[in-house]
Amino acid sequence: MDGNTTGDGGASPPDPERWAQVTTELEGIAEAYRSSGWDAVTAVPESVATRRPEADPEGRGGFDLLLRDDAFESLAEFVAGRSFDAYEVFRGDGEGATYLVVAVEADESARAVLYPAYFTDESVVDLHETADAGPLYTHLRSPESDERVTFTHEAPAPFFPEWGEGAE
Repeated sequence: MDGNTTGDGGASPPDPERWAQVTTELEGIAEAYRSSGWDAVTAVPESVATRRPEADPEGRGGFDLLLRDDAFESLAEFVAGRSFDAYEVFRGDGEGATYLVVAVEADESARAVLYPAYFTDESVVDLHETADAGPLYTHLRSPESDERVTFTHEAPAPFFPEWGEGAE
């Protein structure tokens, strides 16, 4: 590990059974959006890593999710020209990690992108430091190119259970 990547560095989730539960929950949450009239897509990554800002070419640290190329292309088309200005984080603990389902919303067009992620107990300090220094970012990337879709999380408290509600 180069010191700039934290968490699992893109390896398997610490608890594969819990990860499977999270991806199932993701589909249920997406269906709830659809039932409420939203156009919702899910993006399940092949790997998840957390990155410090110095590991990102633009200095934007946070989550780095690698998608299959076809999944990335569909996501890029879905978000093109839209502003995703709100998000909701559904959080749950697992063995050695915190698991997340993030719903990023474009209220104006009633579109939502939902994706699962996680951070390990070992990576939480680096992720906190990243969040303290500025916004937290989620980068969804293609394995075939340098293209990525990035979402900005200006208020990162919902990602961290120990920060509590209303924390800054």
